[in-house]
Amino acid sequence: PPDLPRPGGGGAERSEAEGARSNALPRPGGGGAEQSEAEGAIPPPLPPGEGRGEGSQSPLPPTPAPLSAPSPPAADGTVAHHTPYNPPQGPIEVVFANDDFVVLNKPSGLLSVPGRGEEKADCLASRAQAMFPHATGPLTVHRLDMETSGLTVLALHPEAHVKLSRQFNHRKVKKNYVALLAGTLDASLSDEGCVELPLVVDWPNRPRHMVDFERGKPAKTYYTVLERLDRHPDYPNAGPLTRVRFRPITGRTHQLRLHAAHPPDLAPDGTNRGGLGLPILADPLYSDTRAHAPRLMLHATLLCFWDPAGGSDWLRFESQEPF
Repeated sequence: PPDLPRPGGGGAERSEAEGARSNALPRPGGGGAEQSEAEGAIPPPLPPGEGRGEGSQSPLPPTPAPLSAPSPPAADGTVAHHTPYNPPQGPIEVVFANDDFVVLNKPSGLLSVPGRGEEKADCLASRAQAMFPHATGPLTVHRLDMETSGLTVLALHPEAHVKLSRQFNHRKVKKNYVALLAGTLDASLSDEGCVELPLVVDWPNRPRHMVDFERGKPAKTYYTVLERLDRHPDYPNAGPLTRVRFRPITGRTHQLRLHAAHPPDLAPDGTNRGGLGLPILADPLYSDTRAHAPRLMLHATLLCFWDPAGGSDWLRFESQEPF
């Protein structure tokens, strides 16, 4: 489509120059990528034929907490995936597009890929195919939960799909999310740290997942507290809130939601071997706060990856959280 913005601008800042499509892309390291541990340095390009061995997996916490922690049901007893699917209507924001890929700003409430049944055929992938009818092969490279909003990249031809998918599989992509957590972070927890809790599907309570130190897959998330709110003007009934930036290293299902909600587990030396103990506001699966906000307060704000066309340009896209 015509009039598409340049990369790196995201939806937060827009100038007249962003109204025109351009082939100019940022150089590696451009866009002001921060280098702290919580933010993460730019990963090296993926060499041809690089394998993903067990050594690339994050280690499990040194001292396991209880064997497993089944995820709690919602307070009202309902199950989110049994509710009617009513995806938001209207156009999808195009953050950037070229001949190889497109970066879209997915709205909350829209599936990334088709669900089961004809009523769940409407999704980001199908809308992207309609928006870019010349696209061939698989579009979906990665997925955001239905309730999560924010940046996602889709491939427009098979070669781009292979190159982008390899970057995600080999953890050469940088992703940041911002969330509003229901409550105030415990004073014993640092404002910046890392959560490592292995996750597995909670089969009797699907689609919920749970922490399980015996069967779970390693999952690692860096977090940084951005703001503490006594009261949010848009969600006055939610009470105190904590705004947090997450940088996931792994990409497990519901990873950020569980790492936020799981209770802390402090070691004698003060190290936290658990989660943050605060669910994401309005999480329909892991909290009883869904009545306090209209949607899950989780947004993918930053997405960086190597240009699949050449592999030498480190691309950065940003989107401001809408809450």
